[in-house]
Amino acid sequence: MESIWMVIANKMVAIMGRGIERIRSRGLFSNFADQRMKDPVRQKHIVETPEERVRQAVIRLFMEGMGVPRSLLGVERSILIHNEIRRPDLIVHDRNGAAWMVVECKAPGVTINQDTLNQVANYNRVLKAPFLLVTNGTDHLCARIQGSSIMFLEELPNWVK
Repeated sequence: MESIWMVIANKMVAIMGRGIERIRSRGLFSNFADQRMKDPVRQKHIVETPEERVRQAVIRLFMEGMGVPRSLLGVERSILIHNEIRRPDLIVHDRNGAAWMVVECKAPGVTINQDTLNQVANYNRVLKAPFLLVTNGTDHLCARIQGSSIMFLEELPNWVK
């Protein structure tokens, strides 16, 4: 036999569940676990994750801080590497449409290590951009690629206007 407290608890859960469903059906709030943010490049709402917040901050830096037009930013565009589809976080193009910088974003707190550098370098074998950027929102690593040499930079290069 169920205790009176279990009966009350079950009724409360049922009532609360119906109330939340009524509110949700009226569109008053979205699913709590599904917070969304607007991506200005893809022109759609996307799930807000820690990594996505970093990517959106980088996108705004390029658009608002460096004057890169939205049309020259590619977010998670598919590229083919060794017969596998990969999606770099961000590709910044020059005015001619060539890849200028490949960007890999990680969530805050994720350490930027050799694996992260290898990941962006692998993307660049196909894209052949002169600059690479890896960031977790706090730590940033930017490099210039010239032939087979890599030079790490103290600052982001100016985008070619």
